[in-house]
This record gives sequence, C-alpha cells and structure tokens, in this order.
Amino acid sequence: MTSLASVLANPPKAVVHSVPPEASVVDIERAVRAAGCEFALVESAEARDKLAVLDAFAEGLGLPDWFGRNLDALVDSLRDVGAHDTATVLLWDRPDEFKAQAPEAHTAVLDILAERAADQDRPRFVALVRSQPKG
Repeated sequence: MTSLASVLANPPKAVVHSVPPEASVVDIERAVRAAGCEFALVESAEARDKLAVLDAFAEGLGLPDWFGRNLDALVDSLRDVGAHDTATVLLWDRPDEFKAQAPEAHTAVLDILAERAADQDRPRFVALVRSQPKG
C-alpha cells in the first residue's frame, strides 16, 4: 500500500487506493484536510445491495433528495464533486458486504470512482477504500 501522503502529493491516474483496515477514519480525514483537500466519507458497512450503497454515496456526498439512485446518477454527481477547484478525497468505508453480495455492482462502482479520478477536466479527485478489519 502506498502512503496517504504520497497519494495526496502525486496521485496516479485512474486508481482507487486501498487503505489498511486499522487506519482510523479520523486520522485519514485529518491527513486529507492537512493536505488542503476536501474530505467525503461514504460509510457502507451495512449496505448489501446497490441501492443501499447508492444511498450511502448520496448521504456521504450530501447529494439532493432527487438523486437518481442509479449508477449513471452517481457518475453525474461525481462530476460535480470538487467544483470549487479544490481536490476532494473520498473514503469509501467498509464496502465488504456489498462486494460479497453484489460483486459485479461493486466492480462497477470502483470503475466509476477510477474514471472520476482520471478526469483531467475536473478538480482533482482521489478515491480511497477501507475494508472491514478481520476478526
């Protein structure tokens, strides 16, 4: 795993980064804000299907009630993240149950995050994923 500081300083294109399960959300947010970036947390430990994950993204990103709850709407919404020319770091926290229950949809969401990270025409976007601790 690459250190968070190096990811924030020189993020590779079109990559979703893993952070270790033992890393605390508070420490991750503190590092992100210290680097001058915006922070968004998508908590999905209880989400087991695509609609629940999309609801978690809507909540974590502060999307409006009319958010479409589909993958195309997520793509559109992520285009607007970082509209203030400030880099945004999104932490997708504990998507493990979703991955186990809906692996194809999980992969689709990861692809969407990677696509947004690669978008050079928008403010910088870095996607992190933290798995549930084992045990």
